Amino acid sequence: MSNYKYAYGWSGHILARKSEQDEEDRRGKMKKLNVIAIPDKIFDRIATDMGNCDLPAGIEVEQLGWLAIEEKYFLASGVGFTRSFEYYGAPFDEAELRMEKAPMACDVDAEYLAAMEKHYGLKLPACRLMVGCSSEH
Repeated sequence: MSNYKYAYGWSGHILARKSEQDEEDRRGKMKKLNVIAIPDKIFDRIATDMGNCDLPAGIEVEQLGWLAIEEKYFLASGVGFTRSFEYYGAPFDEAELRMEKAPMACDVDAEYLAAMEKHYGLKLPACRLMVGCSSEH
């Protein structure tokens, strides 16, 4: 039985079910870590769309935490995902692209934020470069 661990780098947010987060967390620690508590119904819709490979264009989502758990507790949401195995690491391509002096051909963050608002009704704060991980067991 394998126990793969995945590491991610992306531009965006971590989404959480609002009902599972207390008010103190939402104002303090979660805000600092760019974790956004969203209504459960919308969270579940995004998780279902992810599971059915039916996410709108411009939106990428990965589950964070224990993959064996049926109920998803946190979702990495955004664009420019770099995926690797925990033990090996990898270049964070999106971060390298953003360090270049030449302007990007399109603003993928703006496209992501617009898609999240259009399809899920979420007006999210500015994207940040994020890292996270998940484990099969």
